[in-house]
Amino acid sequence: MGNFRFTALYREHRLQPVENTAEDIRDLALETLERSEGHALYVPEDEELQQRFRALMRPGHYSYGGINRIGRDFLRKYAFPLGDR
Repeated sequence: MGNFRFTALYREHRLQPVENTAEDIRDLALETLERSEGHALYVPEDEELQQRFRALMRPGHYSYGGINRIGRDFLRKYAFPLGDR
């Protein structure tokens, strides 16, 4: 599913994308501002979640090796699909 780029693929696999909530968007905007001002705080668990998310990407995926971060609060809220190591 990580490589799905077209609606037809979601339909074919009977998956329904879920829109981000206003809270999720706000949290990411605030984190982005914190980072741009140099005072975003991350605890070791945040870095672990980032690494677990990045481990889902494989060579050939358009996000593989990217430098961007997934929103801290988003990962904290939705970490369950990442599973345990």
